[in-house]
Amino acid sequence: MDQKNGERNLLQRLKQVIENDPRYKKSNVSIARNAVVIEYRDMKVDVVPAFERASGGYIIPDTHSGGRWVKTNPRRYKQMFEAVNQSRNGKLERFVRNVKSWNEKHGKPYGSYHLEVMAYHHVRNQMDKNKPLNETAEEFFDGLPENTQSKRKLDVVRDPVYSDETVDGYMNREDRQNARKEAQKAQEKIKEARRLERAGKTDEAKAKLKEVYGRSFD
Repeated sequence: MDQKNGERNLLQRLKQVIENDPRYKKSNVSIARNAVVIEYRDMKVDVVPAFERASGGYIIPDTHSGGRWVKTNPRRYKQMFEAVNQSRNGKLERFVRNVKSWNEKHGKPYGSYHLEVMAYHHVRNQMDKNKPLNETAEEFFDGLPENTQSKRKLDVVRDPVYSDETVDGYMNREDRQNARKEAQKAQEKIKEARRLERAGKTDEAKAKLKEVYGRSFD
């Protein structure tokens, strides 16, 4: 792990191994930021090489900005996520599904895990555990443009397990500007949907939300 360009070298070697396997002869294999991606006809699979840490969790490669090794602990994060979700009667899971649907619909301006972490922190920090999902979304998107633009180590972008790791490091200036623009568009449409809902125009409010999340939203 100490060798120069070790992160990318590891992913390149893993890519070669997969490409030489007859089982993946017809699949497209490429390197992403942390993984080797195997693309089938109807799905993609990320293969992430990891080294177990004595203190728990894993170290995985990150090829962004010259490369580094980052800590991750999927099992611990899953436990934390499920604890918050249960305490909010399943709202966190529904909310994450909605924001990821928005992200997919609008060209993936955010990394999936980055967006999920921000949603996790937002729901976890809500004082009112029973706040409706639409109000949660309005508040989340109201703060998203600023949370995206800032390069400060905001709590909302800290890894839930390892607070010294942030999840937005892959974003350069242009990435942040593009994501902020999409966040502002969603912010305006969600506020308009809430105004329509308060005015009793339920169908119009739903139509506006479909512009944000796509045809399927909770």
